[in-house]
Amino acid sequence: MINIFDSIINWISEMVQKYGLWGVFFGSIIEEVIAPIPSPLVQMSAGAFLLSKYNSVSAELVINMLIIALVGSVGATLGSYLMYGIGYFGGRPLVEKTSRFTGVKWSAIEKLQKRMEKSNNDEITIATLRSIPVMPSVVIAISCGVLRISPVSYTISFFSGGIIRNLIFLIVGWQMGSAYYQGANAFEDISSLITKMIAGLLFLGLIYLYYKRYKAEKEV
Repeated sequence: MINIFDSIINWISEMVQKYGLWGVFFGSIIEEVIAPIPSPLVQMSAGAFLLSKYNSVSAELVINMLIIALVGSVGATLGSYLMYGIGYFGGRPLVEKTSRFTGVKWSAIEKLQKRMEKSNNDEITIATLRSIPVMPSVVIAISCGVLRISPVSYTISFFSGGIIRNLIFLIVGWQMGSAYYQGANAFEDISSLITKMIAGLLFLGLIYLYYKRYKAEKEV
């Protein structure tokens, strides 16, 4: 399995190097769909290969970085719709089936949705979280789906935050050059750790909710 992912990673890096912006676009889609692929891979490889001719900061370098970041964010946003859709259509059935154990009802999720719809804070929050390099995008996409964030709001927020995120990876990749792969893995290790921490907290939260429900039923 590891060899398969290594082959995919090498293929994506070669695609970016060979096909330029098209490689960035399709690589970003694949990067979001196949979770084990390091999320910084496409942008950092683009910084290392496509921007290698620039030895110092210039207007041309900045313009090219912006173009690559925009193209990559479009691809990543399209690729993220899979996880967003899983959360959007699968979130309610999951909550309803597990409510007897967790005590969390779908009506509580709906109340949270209505509160979020009354302000633009959710769009700002999504964009901010998306811009953080080590924040797992799969967590953001699934969470937005479960909370039924509107597709338009989700798209704008995810795309906007992705531009900032991509620019950071591009700069790091450009500076690291051929060592970009080690940098991408370092970012991914931190991102994976955050994902595990979030999963652990959710697990502990579910145990706590189940304990509260069990205790309340015994007192009745």
